Amino acid sequence: MAQKRAEVRMIREIFRFHSGCSYSDRRISQVCGKSRPTVKAIYSAVKQAGYSWPLPDSLDNTDLERIVYPKKTYSREWPEPDWNYTWEQIQRKGVTLKLLWLRYKSEHPDGYQPSSISKDAKNIYSMMALKKRNNTL
Repeated sequence: MAQKRAEVRMIREIFRFHSGCSYSDRRISQVCGKSRPTVKAIYSAVKQAGYSWPLPDSLDNTDLERIVYPKKTYSREWPEPDWNYTWEQIQRKGVTLKLLWLRYKSEHPDGYQPSSISKDAKNIYSMMALKKRNNTL
């Protein structure tokens, strides 16, 4: 289970205890009620950003939070499978989604994993089946 983010006040306290009071990570984690890896990550992030104790007044809470918890960016760099081709092939006898994924993986070794493919495929196949059913009515 993921741990809740440390409040900005707690981030400042962790940095103060580490830099100003020279407490150990273990002692800080006991005082603040955070795990040692969390204490170390917070201190390292602020230190890596180039700050020392005392923190400057120009560093507001929003900036401090961005330093410790930067936004994660995700990007899909892999080519999408050809869903129309996959739809046509999956309707053939003996063709499974795993076989089609193996073919896709041979062409794109760093491509999607089976869990992503099957989740996307289920959504797309249900839309295609609905479209096919509406066209035949």
